[in-house]
Amino acid sequence: MANLHQQQSFAVLGLGKFGMALTMALLQADQDVLVIDSNEEVVNDVAHLVTHAVIADATDEDELRDLDIGSFDHVFVTMGENVEGSIITTMLAKKIGAPDVTTRANNHN
Repeated sequence: MANLHQQQSFAVLGLGKFGMALTMALLQADQDVLVIDSNEEVVNDVAHLVTHAVIADATDEDELRDLDIGSFDHVFVTMGENVEGSIITTMLAKKIGAPDVTTRANNHN
């Protein structure tokens, strides 16, 4: 990851435990953060803390394009419980042009 002393833009797609912890760490480092989740309640809980909070389906290419995901310095796909959604979202973020995409995966084996 790049030096967090520089101002950069981050998108966190998925606000489970890991996504929320990552978001809080980025906020403590004084970074611009967009969060996306399909759960309205979770998004509303963090909306007042982040630069932008959006209720959206991260597996929808049109929604990711509308949010200009390709313009963010770093995109984190943190939808660990939804492996299929995580793969789709990662592929879409790369297709749209995000320069740095990091994906979290759960392995229950």
